[in-house]
Amino acid sequence: ASGGLYDPVADAWTVVSAADAPSPRQGHTAVWTGTHMVVWGGSTYDPATGITTYHNTGGRYDPQNGTWAPTSILDVLLGRSGHTAIWTGDKMIVWGGFTEAGYLSTGGLYDPSRDSWRPVTTEGAPAGRGYHTAVWTGRVMLVWGGNTTYPSSDTGDGAAYDSRGDSWSPISGAGAPSRRAGHTAIWTGHTMIIWGGRANYVYGDGARYDPSGDFWTGLSTSGAAFPRTLHTAVWTGNQVIIWGGFNNTLLNSGGRYCGCSGSASLFYQDADGDGYGDPSLSLLSCSPPAGHVPTAGDCNDADGAVHPGAPEICDGLDNDCDAVADNAPVPGGIPFLTVQPSGNDTLLSWSSLSQATGYDVVRGDLSILISSGGDFASATEACLADDLGGTFLSVTDAPTTGGGFWYLVRAINCGGPGVYDSGGPAQARSRDAGINASASSCP
Repeated sequence: ASGGLYDPVADAWTVVSAADAPSPRQGHTAVWTGTHMVVWGGSTYDPATGITTYHNTGGRYDPQNGTWAPTSILDVLLGRSGHTAIWTGDKMIVWGGFTEAGYLSTGGLYDPSRDSWRPVTTEGAPAGRGYHTAVWTGRVMLVWGGNTTYPSSDTGDGAAYDSRGDSWSPISGAGAPSRRAGHTAIWTGHTMIIWGGRANYVYGDGARYDPSGDFWTGLSTSGAAFPRTLHTAVWTGNQVIIWGGFNNTLLNSGGRYCGCSGSASLFYQDADGDGYGDPSLSLLSCSPPAGHVPTAGDCNDADGAVHPGAPEICDGLDNDCDAVADNAPVPGGIPFLTVQPSGNDTLLSWSSLSQATGYDVVRGDLSILISSGGDFASATEACLADDLGGTFLSVTDAPTTGGGFWYLVRAINCGGPGVYDSGGPAQARSRDAGINASASSCP
């Protein structure tokens, strides 16, 4: 009744808490829900009495808090060992296995969010068995092979269980591997691959099953791993990796089977759907899995507005993933300014620029500007607004009789200020250079 959590990045172990853990057992199963590990079933042998107890109990382990909680008990689901358990995305399906009375063709669906069970129908179910395999396709559970009669007789058949309709349908036997138990099965996203196992002897072959067409295709044995049973197998995205097992002796070897019809490519998780993937979350696959794209470089895969090439805006984020936040281009163009009386005041209003976060407004003496031939350095008198968030400004001052004011507006953002210059051919000299040279300019 013990365990450990292994961190492959740190190459370090942490002991799993034993408080409220399930009782000691073997031959049990475990699935990962995304937040919890659910352990169920298994058996315990008491050498003092010679009695084996088959458990219909389990536990839910939360690695974040390091705590256990028991699973509820479904009265009609017998305790067992040698069964299978798969995770559908919201439920655990337990099926098959054996007790002292023989092999079972029963099962149950466990909902950890409600801590509740419901039985799997036995109508149309395969014959009872243990040491079989089960995989989840995203729609159905595929059960295949295993021992079917006590103490041992192997089978080469299987069935598909639809949890939504609580119904079984047989798997075609044409082209299927020979009968066996102790084999492995993995789901590639398209097919189930069976390999290894044993019956009268130990096998070093297998086949692929396509549930969409209900047909089998044999696997190449060229360069295959040494025949074995009770080994392990994992799917990398384009290869099955076989390791360990037994064939007259314990094995510390393995093999890789390429499950692609063509070459595999690297795909990256695209959680926010912006077309760019997280470079730290990649996999090698034959075809793009759901939510993965062939382009990396996303620096925030939780925000669809953040990715390479996205417009940089002044929001404190690195929108374009260039490792610099708020390096937006300065606003281009100049606002269109309107000056009109408003009671005793003067109302300045201007058009907005989409890339602007604020506006600077300066005022100067029109007669000085004219007499100096367009010298804004000497004609600028006041900064009326510095980085103003709106597009209008009411001012109370007025020129003296016979005099006049001029006003100019420039947009500004986190990238810096825009321009006062019109860029027109009639402009005598740079407005920006002149205004910036004045002691009365906006900072």
